[in-house]
Amino acid sequence: MERTRLPKNIRQIGDKDYLYRIYIEDYVYTFIKKLINNKDLTAKAGILLGTYAKVEDSHCYFINGAMVVNGLWSELGELQFSDTIWEEVEECQQKYFSGTEICGWFLRGSEEYSPDLILLKQMHRKLFHKESLLYVSKGEESGIFVGGMEPPTEVKGYYIYYEKNPQMQEYMSSQNPEKKVEKDVKDEAAHNFRQVMQEKKVHMEKQQQTFWRRAILAAAVILFIIGMRIWISNNSRPNQNNAIEAGVDATEAENTAEAGSINVPSTVPSTSETANTTALLQTPGGDEAVGTPAAVSASSNQKYVIKPGDTLISICVSKYGTTQMLPKLCELNHISNANEIFVGQEIDLP
Repeated sequence: MERTRLPKNIRQIGDKDYLYRIYIEDYVYTFIKKLINNKDLTAKAGILLGTYAKVEDSHCYFINGAMVVNGLWSELGELQFSDTIWEEVEECQQKYFSGTEICGWFLRGSEEYSPDLILLKQMHRKLFHKESLLYVSKGEESGIFVGGMEPPTEVKGYYIYYEKNPQMQEYMSSQNPEKKVEKDVKDEAAHNFRQVMQEKKVHMEKQQQTFWRRAILAAAVILFIIGMRIWISNNSRPNQNNAIEAGVDATEAENTAEAGSINVPSTVPSTSETANTTALLQTPGGDEAVGTPAAVSASSNQKYVIKPGDTLISICVSKYGTTQMLPKLCELNHISNANEIFVGQEIDLP
């Protein structure tokens, strides 16, 4: 059965090879590794079973079965595949691995027998006319080669994938009848799968923790900036209020000055001015007294020197308790703009 999608849960061994993608199911990988690591010093060989597909310009092999082949060595120690051996392979394939095809073979050398790699490649070309896999291992060194009519070449790396594989479990149980392959979490393949899932979970949790740490830090920075802006705004508000009040006072002074220049005739003279005028009218000499009231009034005006912070409005309020005297104060001192005064300036008070 040809696969339509790539395995999701995988673990990479070696480097990524873009031309060949070799996927070995974890039960199969565990089975081969046990043969390789077995203390038995005899050479071992077997067949790799699975499916082939071409995905995104890559040649993909999905190995979900492996079987041991006995009797490959002749009395002279030469490696050979007889017709009898191929019949046994076909029978085992139909019994345990239906729906698969032969994708290659694997070989574990021994101290006594270590076939030359060149001879193995030549034999591989004789056994498999189409492109197939050759898994070779001796000691701690191993490699996967791909080839058919052309000389096999070694791939850079391969993948271990994790899926349910009851066919391989059943075959492994048949090879060890006294020790059944368990199907619970104690199973080695399931343990490996759980370990990979745990590693991915830990990695995802670390990524989530990093994300939330950055989010909290960003929120703290934003809150700090907002707080600083509020603090600066509150501290600068009194100065803004003072500036607004000063502007309002100046505007009121201008408006009052303009209004006063038009309504000066309706201004009621103060009591002191009326008394002075009456006294002058009653002064003996009649015509002379009446003819010089303005001069007498001008000479009786008080002087005031402008101090820092003074305005004409504040002077009127201070001296008369009202701003209604502002127009007369401006008229008396020939001031057209109530805001244009300077420190040290001497003015006459009406």
